[in-house]
Amino acid sequence: METLSLDKFSPKRAELVALADGFKSLTINGIDDLNGYRAVYAAKQKLKTTRGEITKQGKSFREDALRFQKDVIAIEKELVDIIEPIEKDLSAKLEVIDKEKEKQKRLGLLPDRKAKLIEIEAEATDEELLAMDAIEFQTFCNVKYSEFLARKEQKAEEERLKLKAEQDKLKADKRKLEEENRLAEVRKQAEKDAQKKAAEDLRLAGIKAEQDKKDAVEAEQKKAEKEKADLIAKQKANEDARLAKEQADKKVKEDKEKKAVEEEEKVKKQAAFQKFLKDNDYSEETKSEFYLLKTNKSIILYRKVSEFIIK
Repeated sequence: METLSLDKFSPKRAELVALADGFKSLTINGIDDLNGYRAVYAAKQKLKTTRGEITKQGKSFREDALRFQKDVIAIEKELVDIIEPIEKDLSAKLEVIDKEKEKQKRLGLLPDRKAKLIEIEAEATDEELLAMDAIEFQTFCNVKYSEFLARKEQKAEEERLKLKAEQDKLKADKRKLEEENRLAEVRKQAEKDAQKKAAEDLRLAGIKAEQDKKDAVEAEQKKAEKEKADLIAKQKANEDARLAKEQADKKVKEDKEKKAVEEEEKVKKQAAFQKFLKDNDYSEETKSEFYLLKTNKSIILYRKVSEFIIK
């Protein structure tokens, strides 16, 4: 069986320290430093290969002698720890440059990306946009576009509800005005009828008073002729007056009832006619689109289809 010895590790500690020290000071001076980039990359690969060889050699020793496993692992770790920080540092330097290169490539995409965000009313800083690859940017745009559509839909719904509320208010105001106008017309007609009746009653009362005065004069003239004749004449005059009053009162009552019926019928007809106009969309705003034809028995509503101006 082969004798195991920790001294068999190759390369030796001194060689690894020298190798690490040789690469430790390597740097890359910006994205245009191709030589520096290549040197760092080659050094990183060399350290990676050396680390792999050390690990492989350590594994071989562990398989041959388990009793040395602990010591092998310890020295393996010790050796790797010498170069791994440098490897990681170099990897980090490469990653910084690689990211900077990607960022430089995306600078040309900034105008198009900003324009696309403007279309969907979204915002992002230049740094945020440069940090996104194509998939990340598309995912970001998809989310913002969904939010944009949601805002747009909400705004459209708010506008629709606002317009409906305004239309409902206009209709309510119109109905209220029409009702107020109708009631005003009814009150106005009632006042006219009352004034007319009062004038008629006053006229009849004047006629009666004049007749009574005349009858009294005639009675006085006939009093000297005959007491009986005067009495008969007086009774006849009183009876005539009573009958005349009854007839006059009856006529006034009949006229009043007739006028009330006629007024009621007139109001009903007017209401029916207004409903007919309203049902057919006839109003002050639309009346220029119609014309009315009156016959003996009806009123016909025609709608104007179009008009040709003869020049």
